[in-house]
Amino acid sequence: MTRTARITWTTDQKSRALLLVDRGNIHPIHEDVYSVLSTDGETSYMTTPDLCTCPAYVLGEGLRCYHRLAVILTRNLATKAAPAEPVTEAYAREADGVAFTVTLTPVPPGGWQERHYFTDGATRTLVASRRIPTSAVPATRQRLEAQGYRRAYDSATAGAEA
Repeated sequence: MTRTARITWTTDQKSRALLLVDRGNIHPIHEDVYSVLSTDGETSYMTTPDLCTCPAYVLGEGLRCYHRLAVILTRNLATKAAPAEPVTEAYAREADGVAFTVTLTPVPPGGWQERHYFTDGATRTLVASRRIPTSAVPATRQRLEAQGYRRAYDSATAGAEA
């Protein structure tokens, strides 16, 4: 599709698009086709860099659809910053003979996955898993440390001690 007009994005559109990217609300479906979860988390829109199924686009305000900007940002981030492998952080603590572990792993195109495990003997069990925005990672680290977890592993620095 050929673009006929250059879009000037408003500050509000830019901040909303960045929020979608940060929350990890953009999911690739097919080449240049994405499912974009709305900021309220209630609705998904089929979106390309040029088209969107959101009401703002469909009702004739296509130049004001920020979902398209989020897709454009996601595509640009994916091509510019493709890490070899995600950096995983692990935090651990022990109580009453049971080991508790929490892992934090970045999930492209944005956001992190927080997973909670407990190990009793040789059995490791996933207890909970949730996706968190990148902006919440520092507070999550502080919360874990306040709960007695200690950083046990960071794949970015794992081989650096040798």
